Amino acid sequence: FPLAFLPMLFALPELLAGSAVGSNIGFVIVPLLFGLLLVFLAMLVFLLISPMLNLLAPTAFFEKKDPIDTIKKSFKLMKTNYFGNIVYVILFFLILFGTRILLQILFLPFTILTSIVDAGGVGVIGLLILIGIISFIIMFIYIVWASVFEVVSFRNLYFLDKRLLSKHKMHGVKKKK
Repeated sequence: FPLAFLPMLFALPELLAGSAVGSNIGFVIVPLLFGLLLVFLAMLVFLLISPMLNLLAPTAFFEKKDPIDTIKKSFKLMKTNYFGNIVYVILFFLILFGTRILLQILFLPFTILTSIVDAGGVGVIGLLILIGIISFIIMFIYIVWASVFEVVSFRNLYFLDKRLLSKHKMHGVKKKK
């Protein structure tokens, strides 16, 4: 990603000089568009290989292989059900993104309240501390939930291949005959 932003540095002197209007507009627009195109392509590549990247940890955990074999196995798992895996990963990120948006909406009244109050009074400082504690608790709950959701989701992504599920012995679960 840092390399994708490199072309945008060529537009920086023009923007700092304030001559972005007029005849030098091409020196600003072209590097910015090229940089945005490179960022888009980098994001597309990461999206396309994200099932393999998300299968690395469960593969290493459940199969206890060395790093090279883990990468090979996760690539093989990604290829077996690629479209199912990519849809699963996209849904995972949409759920995470949606809950993050809901949290931002939940934080909005606190943000508005902290920007409205005058920081001069002692009672106001107590209110700001209370808002900070409430925000911390909400963020802590979100981080714990997101971590558990991520672990469970990537474990389920690993077990999308039903043959792996039949080979793996679950703790405390007896197999049916």
